Amino acid sequence: MAEVLSQVSASTVVRGTVAAAALTVGTTYTLSVARHDARFLPMISDTFVKAPECYISRVGIITVAALLQLTVWMLHAYLCAYAAPNRAWRFYTAGHSLVGAVGSAALAVVGAVNDHENLRAHLDAATTFFVALLVWQLGYTVQMAAHPAATSPASLRLKCTAAVAAAAALVVFFTLAGEGLMAHYREIAAGEWIFAVACMVSVWSLSAEFGGGEPAGGGAGSGTGASAGGNTGTGMGDGGAAPREPRGVMELGSMWQGGGGAAPQRGAMELGGVWRGRAPGPSGAPGLERGTAAAVATFGCEEALLELAEAPEGHSDGGSYHRLG
Repeated sequence: MAEVLSQVSASTVVRGTVAAAALTVGTTYTLSVARHDARFLPMISDTFVKAPECYISRVGIITVAALLQLTVWMLHAYLCAYAAPNRAWRFYTAGHSLVGAVGSAALAVVGAVNDHENLRAHLDAATTFFVALLVWQLGYTVQMAAHPAATSPASLRLKCTAAVAAAAALVVFFTLAGEGLMAHYREIAAGEWIFAVACMVSVWSLSAEFGGGEPAGGGAGSGTGASAGGNTGTGMGDGGAAPREPRGVMELGSMWQGGGGAAPQRGAMELGGVWRGRAPGPSGAPGLERGTAAAVATFGCEEALLELAEAPEGHSDGGSYHRLG
């Protein structure tokens, strides 16, 4: 089982999350409209009420919630490695990751309980999900904008556009809902669909960072390329860009195996607890020279960076590593 999971890339998980969400919502929408169980432009939750749509939504949405939870913490590990050069940014990363985790848990409740079964529980969970997902989305978008070596211009533009669209849609949703659901049902439903699509686009775009390649439409020089020299800043706003180098492909777990030398090989983040190869983070910091062996665990940003600072030099042979306890 571990061998199978180690072959699943993080970008595949991200795309699978979005694909599962689109497939679930698309199926429940098609069935509910075809069976006249909902309007042509319904609120998404209104497609989860009647059978067989309710059974599909339970399985599908809960699956999406589990995959989204995994995506949140994979992104946490990625940002700790490439866009958290000091304590303030590490705290910031942990903060929006926790919010994203709460949002994905709330999504599971939304899928498990429709509004005809328990209206209060469904509305509370849906509100929590909407707000938490937007905060998480804005959080990682701002962090990547402050650390451009952790992303690419094309991917960042896509995330910014999606964040603005999601925020605007959610403002419309809550404003009109406060004036009366049935009075503005069509507009509220449209806002919810726009929010959902914008969030799916933003999450899908994370596959560019996790995949170590260029996003769709990216040309030469626009690859994601977060590297050992990726962030030279030390303040909350001065994580600067650096020349981009080939990165590895992030896979499930917390082990990065990469190459060293002038032409680094593509690596893979796999199941385990070892970061082996090119050290992430600011190139000018002590203990973060290129080629230094590093250890990064999914939930251990601060401890990993402390080990980096204490690690001896000359461990770039690809076979030396430090393991977190």
